[in-house]
Amino acid sequence: MDFSQHVTKPTHNRGHTLDLVITYGLSTSVSSVIDLAVSDHYCVFFSINSFIQREPSVRTVRKRHLTPEVAAGFLEVFRKIPPTPVTASCDFTVNDFNSRLKSALDLLAPLKIKSFYSKRASPWRNEKLKKLKRNCRVAERRWRNQIYTELLKSYNNTVRNSRNAYLSKLILDKHNPRILFSTINNILNRTSNSLQKTPSNALCEEFAAHFRGKADTIRWNILSSISNKVLDKSECVSIPEETLDSVVLVEAETLDKVFSSVRPTTCVLDSIPTSFFKQFYGSFSDEILTLMNCSLQTGAFPAAFKRAVVRPLLKKSNLDFNELNNYRPVSNLPFLSKILEKLVLNQLNDFRNTNVLEKFQSGFRVNHSTETTLLKILNDFRVNYDKQKLTVLVLLDLSAAFDTVDHTILLTRLQQIGLSGALHRWFTSYLTDRTFMVSLDTCSSRVHGITCGVPQGSILGPVLF
Repeated sequence: MDFSQHVTKPTHNRGHTLDLVITYGLSTSVSSVIDLAVSDHYCVFFSINSFIQREPSVRTVRKRHLTPEVAAGFLEVFRKIPPTPVTASCDFTVNDFNSRLKSALDLLAPLKIKSFYSKRASPWRNEKLKKLKRNCRVAERRWRNQIYTELLKSYNNTVRNSRNAYLSKLILDKHNPRILFSTINNILNRTSNSLQKTPSNALCEEFAAHFRGKADTIRWNILSSISNKVLDKSECVSIPEETLDSVVLVEAETLDKVFSSVRPTTCVLDSIPTSFFKQFYGSFSDEILTLMNCSLQTGAFPAAFKRAVVRPLLKKSNLDFNELNNYRPVSNLPFLSKILEKLVLNQLNDFRNTNVLEKFQSGFRVNHSTETTLLKILNDFRVNYDKQKLTVLVLLDLSAAFDTVDHTILLTRLQQIGLSGALHRWFTSYLTDRTFMVSLDTCSSRVHGITCGVPQGSILGPVLF
């Protein structure tokens, strides 16, 4: 069972080892077994290194104080800001909409810079717990001992019940192992993959130069290795009989489904927090629908959606956080850009599934995963084994794969699989003139241009790759 028993000395005055320390997967050491003369059993002293308390780190963030009063008055303030006259420019329409959203919220809840100690997350904390906590603080300040004691007891009991219910539900949920294991690691104080360095503008610039330089170096090496070779055009993919030259304009019902399906993540480029924005979707849906269809109809991806905020993410928790090569760039994009990408992806998937994808491809395909790949490979192994044939498995590992995709080659491939017309122009616009900046807390780098690659963290990125 891989359990470890750490007590090797007698723990009873008759010379028997009756008291045990048994662990599984923990670093444990028994320091001593001492007779304290209070019982016929000895006292066993041991330590568990996995539960060392981490020192809290100080974080600085920009934050708005969003209260129910702010939500109640937001629409009224927003409607008082007149929209700019309708224009054919999709960029102008998007910028105007974002500007009005930001101006309205700035009047009610301006951005403030706050510093706080970063503590372990408590995902079981809900509104009921927060309200009970506030009541405890009020009673404590008033120093009414009896009321404070009762409220504190009620709060502690509710915290315990909420935590137990949350963890029990998490353990029973078999469909999200990532959240389960991240919660276990958090409880055990295991090293996280968050940045361990102190954020600064210079550090952000260092990361930006590293990410861009790494991609340029790999591309240069690839181009140098094939510079003397001539590609055979006969090896190119032939143009299929069916093509997709336009995108169907989105209807309100389709937009509603996509809007509710996309995770409400917030990027610093968003004019207002996404969770707050989604509360008023019904009031903005017509304007958002116009923005989406404007982009699809003109074949232009808005410039405001082309900038990514890159956050360095440690590839593995046990890697050296001082080594820049151990980080991967994850792009955070505006929420509305993800909505637009999802709308295009849905239409592109319908075409890919019937005209483009290989029969046995599992990657980036609906209802497929590593399981379908393994089933196919194992089946081939066993069939060849029965036929007394050898099987060779070729594995390819690409360094900075997403960041080194050549835009010209990608657009050519899209043409070869049947994309043309307005849709091909839309993808050309999507890939052209993209920029990024590295951001850590309130610090950021300069804006850098992107000449190759598809953004990690985008919705279309995996499919284009």
